[in-house]
Amino acid sequence: MNRAPVPSPAPPLASWWVLDPRVSLRARAALLAAAAGVALTALGATLAAGALERELTTRTGALLEAAAQQLGDRLDQTVAEHLRVLRTGAALRVVRAPGAPAEKRQALLDLLDPQPELAWLALTDAQGRITAATALFAEGTDVALQAWFRGAREQAFVADPRESPAIPPRANREESLDGPPRSLELAVPVADADGNPAGVLAAGLRWDWTRDALRAALPEPLRRAKIGATLYAEAGTVLLDGEASGWSQPPELPALPEGRRWRGQFTETAADGATYLSAFARSRGFRDHRGLGWVTVTRQPAAEALAPARALGRQVALAGLVLTFLAAGAAWLAAGRISRRLRSVGAAADRIRGGDVLATLPGTGGEEEVDRMCQAVGRLVEGLRPPPDLSPPAQPPPRPPRTDFHV
Repeated sequence: MNRAPVPSPAPPLASWWVLDPRVSLRARAALLAAAAGVALTALGATLAAGALERELTTRTGALLEAAAQQLGDRLDQTVAEHLRVLRTGAALRVVRAPGAPAEKRQALLDLLDPQPELAWLALTDAQGRITAATALFAEGTDVALQAWFRGAREQAFVADPRESPAIPPRANREESLDGPPRSLELAVPVADADGNPAGVLAAGLRWDWTRDALRAALPEPLRRAKIGATLYAEAGTVLLDGEASGWSQPPELPALPEGRRWRGQFTETAADGATYLSAFARSRGFRDHRGLGWVTVTRQPAAEALAPARALGRQVALAGLVLTFLAAGAAWLAAGRISRRLRSVGAAADRIRGGDVLATLPGTGGEEEVDRMCQAVGRLVEGLRPPPDLSPPAQPPPRPPRTDFHV
C-alpha cells in the first residue's frame, strides 16, 4: 500500500519578515495600535483645541466688548461734562447781560482755568459777532457762518473733531495724537434775562484728552496682548486709533448689525487678510448729550488670542504620540509572546507530520484563548496518532528435523 507523500516544510522567511504586517503578528498588532493611537491623538487634540478655542473666543469677545463700551462711554461722558460746563457758563448773569466785554472776558477765563482740556472759549451776540473770547478769535469777529454758531442757536451743538492748527498750545502736553492738533467744537445757546436768544457760548475741546481715555480703557497688560481700539465717526472716518494690534493703518469700519443693538462681538477679516477677534460699541450719549453716532471697535489678532488653544493642541498631540509609541511597543511585546507560542506549535506539528513519532505539541495549562487553542490542537493530534501495537512479536516457524544424518 502506497503512503501519501509528506509535504515539505515551508521555506524559511527572510530576516525582515518580523517587520512585515502581512506575515508578522507582532508587526500587525503594533501597526494597528499605532494607527489607533494616531487617530485618537488627532481626535483628542482637535477636540481639546476646539473647546478651548471656543472658550477663548467667548472670553476674549466679552473682554473686547467691555473695553469698547468703556472707551465709548468715557468719551461720551467727557463731552457731556464739558457741555455741562458750557451750560453753567451760559447761565452766568454777566454772560447773559448786554455790554461789559471786560467782565465777560474775565468770566470766560475763570471758567476756562479749571478745565485744561478746553483750548478756548468764545461768546457771541445774537448776530454772530464775538463779544468776548479767551483765544483764537478776536472780539468783533463775525462767526455767523461757523457751524457751531448756526447749530447752537437753539440747542447744544457738538461736531466731530477737526484740525485746528491755531489752537493755543497746552503746556507740557502733546497736542495731537497722530498729526496736526485737532479739537472738538462744542456750543450751547445763551439767553438773556427774558429768555430770548442772546448769542452762543462755544468752546474748543482738545482732542488729545482721548489718549487718556484710551489708556484707561486699554491698560498696559491689554496693549501688550496686542489689543487695540479704533474710534470711527458715523460716516466711517477714523477719529482715534490705539495702534496696539500691529497694523500700520487701522482697518475700515466693519459692517455692523443694524437695529438697536448697540454693542456686540464678531470675527473680522481685514482687507490685508489678517483675522481679528473684534467687538464694537455704539455711542449712546450721556445725560443731555445724545452722542454723535461714534463707533468704538476693539480688536485682537486671532493668532494672539487663540495661541493658548493651539499650544494645548500641540501638547495633547505630543502626549498622544508618546502614548501611541508606548502602546505600539506594548502591542509588539504582547503579540511577540503569542507569536512565539504559535510558532512552537507550528514547528511541532511539522515534525509530527514529518514522521517524528516522538514529537509532541507544547503543552500549557493556562486559560487564555491561545492556551485553549494549543490544548485543543494537542488533543486532536494525539487522537489521530495510531494506537501502539501491544501484541507479542510473531514467532518464526519451527525448523523441520534434519534427515540427512550419515553413519
